[in-house]
Amino acid sequence: WLFHDVVLPLSSLMPHIMATVLKDVANYSFSSSSADSNKDSVLKMKDFHCWKSAFRLELHSITTHATTGERTKSVVEIFAHLGAADSERCVASKIMTNSMCRLVVSAKGQGGYGGRKIWEGGYDLGLRSVEG
Repeated sequence: WLFHDVVLPLSSLMPHIMATVLKDVANYSFSSSSADSNKDSVLKMKDFHCWKSAFRLELHSITTHATTGERTKSVVEIFAHLGAADSERCVASKIMTNSMCRLVVSAKGQGGYGGRKIWEGGYDLGLRSVEG
């Protein structure tokens, strides 16, 4: 996201985003949208690290197969960074004016099923929290 003519100080914008993401993750009841109804999944927050302009969230999706009882775990890490125009670590900062800032959200995890494990493992929830 690119914010034009930011009125809020960056020091209050990032804590607001972090609080929203934490609240949404804590209130989220995970239900698997898998076509296989023999699986039960739970989404758990493992770690949350925050800094002035960034946060890192680690989520674990634990799936239990109903007939075999086999449990599998998928780990998704979400990283968000709020960068200003004068930041060397901000994407495309050279084309930004001084009154702009950019929020970049990325995720990594097991790439199975065309990225569905990452998306359903919490990345979608993180993006929706930031947008809200």
